[in-house]
Amino acid sequence: MKHVSCFAITCLTLRLIIANVSDLQAGWHWQNPYPQPHELNDFFFIDANQGWAVGNYGTMLYSTDGGNTWSQQTSGTTTRFAGIDFVDTNHGWAVGIYGEIVHTTDGGATWAPQNSGTGELLHAVDFIDRYNGWVTGRSSTILCTTDGGNTWLPQLTRTWYDISSVCFIDGNVGWVSGDYGAIMHTEDGGGILSVQPDIKLPPQNFRLFQNYPNPFNPTTCIGFAIPKTTKVELSIYDMLGRKVATPMDKWLPAGRHEVEWNAASYSSGIYFYELTAGKYRAVQRMLLIK
Repeated sequence: MKHVSCFAITCLTLRLIIANVSDLQAGWHWQNPYPQPHELNDFFFIDANQGWAVGNYGTMLYSTDGGNTWSQQTSGTTTRFAGIDFVDTNHGWAVGIYGEIVHTTDGGATWAPQNSGTGELLHAVDFIDRYNGWVTGRSSTILCTTDGGNTWLPQLTRTWYDISSVCFIDGNVGWVSGDYGAIMHTEDGGGILSVQPDIKLPPQNFRLFQNYPNPFNPTTCIGFAIPKTTKVELSIYDMLGRKVATPMDKWLPAGRHEVEWNAASYSSGIYFYELTAGKYRAVQRMLLIK
């Protein structure tokens, strides 16, 4: 049985902090990770002392004293990590944007990439032992492995919702959750694995997604879908309606796309991002907190 101590992570300050609660002290108190400027998105503790935290730009932090001190590990990538899981003090996996999966067999001292077979954003990962695990992500992505991640195969989900979390209690019984309050349950390990990755058809409609994280500081990802090759312009506006940035302005093929916006030089507040693609136009709101 894996054990996780009770921790919470916040990404709303430029100087990253971790909050911890224990039986010895009521409430939460602040912990300061290794100084670095990037948001943390997930964490995992294998026991009361040893744990890892992951974040943007390949950030990988490690603690051996319950989070009182943190050191930085080299992940070998600069992509955004969204989820992490360990089954013991040595074997762990981290997942993130563009289908990134990395694996360690020495407690995070070194990390090696694994081929996920997808370019989707991967949100979460859960292993029940050194061999059997699941990964969930955007566009209904659920991947499963029975060989420690050397081979990842997709599972049929019958939805296009983003799937943001996963939890299994053994090789058969598990749950995933995602967009619009979706919760799905399996009692057969997620069902039959595809021999080859499912062919994803292009989106049928234009769509602009809510940015993540939101609120954010200082970077956030903006996703959108286009059903055909189109000239796409993504613009950022402040509360006064002034255009302050244009992160995207070019022709793109059909599919789902993501753009990262770095607001390090902008003031805290509400911003609006607008997608213009052909005759399609949509606007969403986001909140920058420093």
